[in-house]
Amino acid sequence: ALTPVDWSTIAPAHDHRLESQFDWTRRPLEAEAAKPWLVCFDRGQSYFATWSGLVLGMGAPEHHQGPVTFDEKRAGWWRITIPDNTVDGHRQALPYPDLLDPDGSQAGRDRWVTTPALGYAIRALGIPAPVVHEAWVWPKERCARVLDPLYKRLKPALAALQAMQVG
Repeated sequence: ALTPVDWSTIAPAHDHRLESQFDWTRRPLEAEAAKPWLVCFDRGQSYFATWSGLVLGMGAPEHHQGPVTFDEKRAGWWRITIPDNTVDGHRQALPYPDLLDPDGSQAGRDRWVTTPALGYAIRALGIPAPVVHEAWVWPKERCARVLDPLYKRLKPALAALQAMQVG
């Protein structure tokens, strides 16, 4: 069941600019928030693909002042200085969008980024690991791929439903 966490002192949890280009979420309605469990689905299954392998933190995150070493196995938020993605004043031809600076306006600014975005930028896009100035992260023992079992059950069910709609 869900355990209430006081998010009021956790700055990145309230940062509406945090990956705003990719954030289409909403706060639960009062009736939804009163339930012990809440599961929401997007009918286009855009988010569903990210469930498999997504590491989530359980309980409250811990605050660490930098410099902090980035660890892709820890769910959380990391405050970094966004690297400049230009060469001679022109944006580099990275796979678009640049997860750390989608609109090209954040280079040189300190910003919170999530573990999946920073991990992907380092691992797949070759961005050098930045200095982490501050972090709100969950300890490894409270990080897990908690959506994997649900994903494994829903994936074939959604495929069967889709086949029925086509046929």
